[in-house]
Amino acid sequence: MGCYIDANRPTPSTCLDIDLIPGTLYLDLPSSFQLLDVIGAGQFSEVRQAQNELGRLVAVKCIAKEQLTRTPRLVSREMCILRQVTHPHIIQHYGCFKDEDNFYMTMELCEGGNLRQMLDQEGCLSEQKAQRLAREALEALCYLHAKGIAHRDIKPENILFTKEGSVKLADFGLSRKLIQKSSLTVVGTPYYISPEMIQGRYSSQCDIWSLGIVLYFALTGLLPFDGEDLNGLFNNIRCTEVKEWGNCSIDAVNFLKQMIVKAPKLRISPQAALAHPWLSG
Repeated sequence: MGCYIDANRPTPSTCLDIDLIPGTLYLDLPSSFQLLDVIGAGQFSEVRQAQNELGRLVAVKCIAKEQLTRTPRLVSREMCILRQVTHPHIIQHYGCFKDEDNFYMTMELCEGGNLRQMLDQEGCLSEQKAQRLAREALEALCYLHAKGIAHRDIKPENILFTKEGSVKLADFGLSRKLIQKSSLTVVGTPYYISPEMIQGRYSSQCDIWSLGIVLYFALTGLLPFDGEDLNGLFNNIRCTEVKEWGNCSIDAVNFLKQMIVKAPKLRISPQAALAHPWLSG
């Protein structure tokens, strides 16, 4: 989970009935449901492999009820978004369960792990692999943006892979409908957030910036912006330009330069990015 500061966040109560999260049906966790190995962890939850009541392997986000009192909006928001989306490159949500102590969100299991794990194991991606990642992630973003949804936390840990290598965008806890107003000041994961998000503004184009940073990292093994502290990092994101492009081809550099543009209005759209020669040539 990324940085999250919300001046309107309610003071946590000492007790929260999770049935009060709007529009969500919670069933009691079936006795035949088997929780297996932990496969991931976030700031507010852990993700486990599980065998559901039908004997199917799934992924389960497990959140303790006492933890949920601190983050009800994030969980509610993710549930609302996932109920609205069905796309081959977005994680599929199955349903919600509860027991005496925990809340469970069940989703499809992506046996290929996430991009961070892939890069840790394999190093930089080849341009061919990066092109497939870019193409499938952009198709998902086209779909989300057409529905008025910004993901707002595109990073390697939130890009999952099926065992066949297909991309699945995950973790919609920070996603927002674009028509909503908010006093958010910082949202996302620091290395991947866009200049406008540092100033508390966002549009669908923030996802293009973040995906551009992810692809740059996947291709070069470097992060284009760094700093001695958070203020230094944010200053570099706002004010400095990328100078090092590793061994990227000319077309790849041109593609990334159009994604990593400071002004969101000048940043390439997902539709135009899909038509770029690096992906379509």
